[in-house]
Amino acid sequence: MIGFSGIIYDQPAPASQYEDRLKEMLSALEGDQPSTIQTIELRSTRGAEGILGFITNRIQATIVEDDRWMLIVYGRLFDDETSNQSTILSRSLPEANTLDHRDVLRLNGGFTLFKFNKHDGTLHLFRDRGGIKTVFYHHAEKATLLSSGLRGVAKSSLFTQKELDLEGLWMNVAYPAPTQPLTCFKHVHVIERGAYLSLHDGRLSTDKYWEIPSRNIDENMRFDDAVALTHETLNTATKRRVGNGASIGSTLSGGVDSAYLTALAHHHDPSVEAFTFKVKGAAFDAMNEDDVASLTAKKHGITHHIRAFEYEDFTSELKTLVRLYEQPGISLGAYFSIASIARDLKYDQVINGLSADELYGGFHYFKHLEYWQWLRLLNPVAKLLPPNLHKGIDKFKRIAGARTIDEYYARSFAGYLDEELRALFTDANYRSIDVQKRLYNSSQEPFADATSGLMHYMFSNCPNHHIYRFENFSNHLGVMPLYPFLDNDVIDAALSIPSRHKVRGHKRKIVLKQAAAPWVVQPALTEAKRGVGAPLNAWIDNKLSDLTKQSIEQLKQRGIFNAEYLDKVVLQYPAQYGKKTWKLVLTELWLQEFID
Repeated sequence: MIGFSGIIYDQPAPASQYEDRLKEMLSALEGDQPSTIQTIELRSTRGAEGILGFITNRIQATIVEDDRWMLIVYGRLFDDETSNQSTILSRSLPEANTLDHRDVLRLNGGFTLFKFNKHDGTLHLFRDRGGIKTVFYHHAEKATLLSSGLRGVAKSSLFTQKELDLEGLWMNVAYPAPTQPLTCFKHVHVIERGAYLSLHDGRLSTDKYWEIPSRNIDENMRFDDAVALTHETLNTATKRRVGNGASIGSTLSGGVDSAYLTALAHHHDPSVEAFTFKVKGAAFDAMNEDDVASLTAKKHGITHHIRAFEYEDFTSELKTLVRLYEQPGISLGAYFSIASIARDLKYDQVINGLSADELYGGFHYFKHLEYWQWLRLLNPVAKLLPPNLHKGIDKFKRIAGARTIDEYYARSFAGYLDEELRALFTDANYRSIDVQKRLYNSSQEPFADATSGLMHYMFSNCPNHHIYRFENFSNHLGVMPLYPFLDNDVIDAALSIPSRHKVRGHKRKIVLKQAAAPWVVQPALTEAKRGVGAPLNAWIDNKLSDLTKQSIEQLKQRGIFNAEYLDKVVLQYPAQYGKKTWKLVLTELWLQEFID
């Protein structure tokens, strides 16, 4: 599946009135692989209520219905008894009238569920718990536009209110992507993970059917039981996703997450292959992980492909990358490069380890929690140090300035802090932490500890960036991603495990590594993760210099950002701050693609 768009009428109308508009939206989502269009008309006893279009390559949308309900699933459902999508979805039909959403809660996988009432014309759209499938929506004149991609809405001639949402843009410059349900457009929103949108007679409302169970921790759980639970759920989740006759590849880096999943997938389906991304050139050997990945593949006898990328590979499709980012991105799209390997190897589906760090405490900021309280005492000193001189000093300033775990997250993961953004924007002033708390932690209930709180915020953010972008890239290239770490059972199990079994001092992902130990090579457990990405810092002042200066100059003319700040601060950043400068380059390129 590549994507979908839909137009839901405020009042019943002839489908022919909107068919060309739907084609227009779908054309904005088309990928680079052969595909077909599956069109579904929504009809109630009152008449035609809307029209949906699905761009498909190998798998079509699944439809089941009875006298009252039509259920449509875009995505993939997983079940221990069958892989037949209609059979799985049919089990929800008898419970479609229930108010507790048990019909949706029983569904496991990455999906958008359309639940259409054929009697009164009401449509409910549900987004999966993992936040894998994204749904954007905009209420236009006389109709509501729906799409799996923001470009499906933004490129529509029915979308006439192309007004920037400064709060969304503020959050997008601060972080890799806006905090959902915000977008960079004032009149376009996203259905949150575990939430649904209801449409009837032009009226829209949203609500949650599921909340992240960050506070459902079994504090009495023993470490050995946590290890067994981790392996049992992840092994089952992986088994659910393989052995279906599809050609499957598994992303394989030097870390424990991908190594563990690759080994499990190959165990259940020996046809599964592995592939590894690296950056070409001796200067980048220290950041590549193909050496450890090769050891994992050799241990299990897995066919292993390694592809090296150089500067031209990253930049040759920059315009496509900007379009698929859909909102200002953060890098040169290593995920796009990874998805392109899968396409070139002709895989139908790709297993990846996204969300493991968020669920099991893998990011390096978890290890700083050990001495965060002490660093807070040094905040008066930290305030005196100038910014953007050295990354180590900046990290100290960020952590020392955090008074609560909410602030710790907001400051640690921001590319730009609020004080920088106030100087950067000409007419905007927001507090990132207030937005994060409003959208990610509205209940303000206390967390069991700082580690659990940080995991909650990180897992809340996961669908906004990594998953959203990898989905867009992969679907465009005709590949379906598979996320075992976002299986319902894995999420529930991981969040029930006490944080002491995940992070202890500088040790991270403790329980996951223990579960993975029999399946992976020692370096995947003990060596520091080097990360996967394009070496922006190495290119920002040379190969990317002309594009950078040109884009910043164009950005200055828009009036959104302070021209003097762009000249005196941004263009003077040391090369090690390449991502901060590049963020603004991508902001200008996005404005050219989606606004101009």
